[in-house]
Formats: sequence, structure tokens, C-alpha cells
Amino acid sequence: MCLLSTDDDEAESARETIVWQERWDSVPVEDSAVILWCGEVLLNCGRGEAGPFYTHRAAAEAWAFSTALRKSQEEVCAAQITQYFCARSVAGGLVAGGGDTEFTRLNRSWRAPLRLASVLPVRLPGVGGEVS
Repeated sequence: MCLLSTDDDEAESARETIVWQERWDSVPVEDSAVILWCGEVLLNCGRGEAGPFYTHRAAAEAWAFSTALRKSQEEVCAAQITQYFCARSVAGGLVAGGGDTEFTRLNRSWRAPLRLASVLPVRLPGVGGEVS
């Protein structure tokens, strides 16, 4: 279930076009881009956790905030939200719960259908290191 999201929610348009190809010998696909969000928690050990994809920024921010608060303060380096531009035709698979598996599959495309757009810090109580 998507936090702050319903089946009727559509991702906001990025007002851009993404051209992508699954394989080098496949026909390029031109698709309108939508905005997706993902929350992330960076740990002091150098690893991190990424949440599911959401159509709403607030949902990704809530995931990052709540996930960071469930960990010990010594463990957490920072929390952030990542904005992606994603081809509309594949966005539903990511939001519907495809998560890491679908993200990995799409990123292995010859020309991937999603692009990193921005990374924004999430303020956490008692954590000094914010990622900019």
C-alpha cells in the first residue's frame, strides 16, 4: 500500500520526454516523463536503505524520516529524498511495488527509462550530517 497515495493518483508530469531502449538493438521508445520520489536513509557504516517509489514527495519524505527514527541515532548519518524522472509507461511498475527488482531491471536497459533529477535532505532530530 502506498502511503498518501490511492489507486487514482497519477504521477506529476516532469514536462520532459525520455527516450529509452531496453537493448542496443531494440527500437528507441519516446515517452513522456513523470516525477517519482524515493526516500533513503544513509548509515554511518557506509550502507543505506532505500524505500519504495511514490508519486508524492511527502510520502517519500515520511518514509525516510520514520525509517531513520526507528534506528539508533549512532547508526544514522542522514536521510534524503531522491527525485526521479521516469518514462510514464514504466512508472506504474515501480510505484506498484516492483521496487528494487524493477529498478534494477530498468537500469540495466541500454538507455534507462529513469533519470536522477535531484537529491534533497530530510531534517532529522539529533542528526548533524545532512546530505546536500
